[in-house]
Amino acid sequence: MANSTQQPARAAIVEVTISTDGQAFPLSVPVNKQRGDMVKWRAERGGGPWTITFDKGDGAPFREAAFDVPANGAVVSRETHETAEKKPYRYRVRKGTSPFTETHDPDVDVE
Repeated sequence: MANSTQQPARAAIVEVTISTDGQAFPLSVPVNKQRGDMVKWRAERGGGPWTITFDKGDGAPFREAAFDVPANGAVVSRETHETAEKKPYRYRVRKGTSPFTETHDPDVDVE
């Protein structure tokens, strides 16, 4: 008799590229809560540093609500938080670390 036990799906790392002028692409990224997907924000060559903040009133789908993306570098969130609701979470992309200049406001869609 064949083993019907399925391996749990592996978490995915969904990548978001931040252009040199602070625009996030894609504008909206899906993450799967059951798998514990993560997001990787990457600064385009010559771009950054950037600060990602989930402070638009929707809460954050991760344990952290802010991420610092180094110049020419990347940062990865932890897995989607188990208490995250299935909805879009809007975030801001800001130039530097402080004072902030907002450049974009995309979202992470928890499925």
